[in-house]
Amino acid sequence: PEAQINLRRKHRIVAGLVAVLLTGALGFGIASGWNQGYERVRTQRFLRDLAISHTLEQNIDAAENRVFDAPSDYVDACATLQVLAGQWETQLDNLSVDAVALAQSRWQPGEKFEDAMKRLAEIIRLNHQKIQFVQKQINLRIEAQSVPREKQDAFWQENFQPLRQQILDLDTHKSQILRTLVARN
Repeated sequence: PEAQINLRRKHRIVAGLVAVLLTGALGFGIASGWNQGYERVRTQRFLRDLAISHTLEQNIDAAENRVFDAPSDYVDACATLQVLAGQWETQLDNLSVDAVALAQSRWQPGEKFEDAMKRLAEIIRLNHQKIQFVQKQINLRIEAQSVPREKQDAFWQENFQPLRQQILDLDTHKSQILRTLVARN
């Protein structure tokens, strides 16, 4: 009888240990599953915001390029830029928040991921600089109102085109960063 009691006690201890281990494993599995789910959602949100941001940037570039086809469209292009720049700036802010959330959701980010996030942060910074140049282009519309009509074309050529060139230089720099990012991944 004493041997049976000791055997039952050992079985209970072993059963208790197995239950604790299984509960721990189940808890760990649930926690990692939730984390993967949150990471997937954050990744999808990040990619969505990245796509929207890229589309808005392309629309801004198209509005700027429109003046090369019809120089009289500077005022209309600036009005379009004003609408798009506000949306793009908001989208870039969302993208920055999503990038931080995505980086924080990774348990073990890895060197490639950290490098990619640094390069992405640089691209977002350059996009914010681009918005500043676009805002300067938009402000030209107000300045142009004080310029006589016969000097309007010269005014736009002197002021809009140098800003556009600075934007193109930023775009070239962003392209180099993207090429490096793609090459490393």
